[in-house]
Amino acid sequence: EYDNWVYTNEFGFRTPPASTVNLPTSRKVLLLGDSFLFAGQVAWSESFVGRLTNQISSVKWWNAGVDGYNTADALTLWEEQQQLKPDEVWLFFFWGNDIWENDWSSRPMSIPDEELEISRERDVNRFGWMQYSRFLSRLYALLAISTDERFLEKKSQMAQLREVEQLEQALHSTRDQLQRFATQCVEASTACRVWLIPPMEAFQENGLSEQVVPALLNHMPDSIEVTDLYPIIKEQGGASLYFNSDPHWNPKGHAVVADFIQQIHSQESQESQKIQE
Repeated sequence: EYDNWVYTNEFGFRTPPASTVNLPTSRKVLLLGDSFLFAGQVAWSESFVGRLTNQISSVKWWNAGVDGYNTADALTLWEEQQQLKPDEVWLFFFWGNDIWENDWSSRPMSIPDEELEISRERDVNRFGWMQYSRFLSRLYALLAISTDERFLEKKSQMAQLREVEQLEQALHSTRDQLQRFATQCVEASTACRVWLIPPMEAFQENGLSEQVVPALLNHMPDSIEVTDLYPIIKEQGGASLYFNSDPHWNPKGHAVVADFIQQIHSQESQESQKIQE
């Protein structure tokens, strides 16, 4: 993963290579989210947005995903780009850490250790030659997962999801942001949708998704349409659709999500056409 070129436009949105021909489009969809949406781990053509661009050429897909963004960050980005005037806005909600990242009020904010970051940069320079060996780079990644303190936060995120009381307390902040999203959609007269992205752990721990998703839906505004990606990902391979040493989707995972979204888009387009007729 990450062994590819990434291109961005004047808004900072990830785009296809400059050589790609821009075809006329009838609808514009703004996609908001974090690293799952930006998909820097794979080439554009392998990402689900890149696949949608090729499969549904009648739609202009704006990939406004940004690594590390929480819901508030994504909504602020939309507010700052009102000149885009999208017909639809889709929020990709990765509940593996978005609930945690939205919940600044109930936990102390982590303070980066500058010396530790400098030390890691030295490690990157010292072991940079590992990038030329996929096997050695995988070993180094697995070592980092078990020793790097940044992965301790990942464990805390999962613990929060497992504990009902912690989860309910943390969801208050997410509820506020989702209500903010619903308000923005009304003010912009824009159709909106939330896509729920499960973490890889949801396919390794029985009952995790069954606990988190219903609790999350209880805080979802009625005006927002929601689609849970857990069932289709489970059906098509579950944890095998994620990288082994990275928490994001691999190319196969992106293909599954793109095909699923295309299927829903096709069904909804047919229903809309019938209503017009």
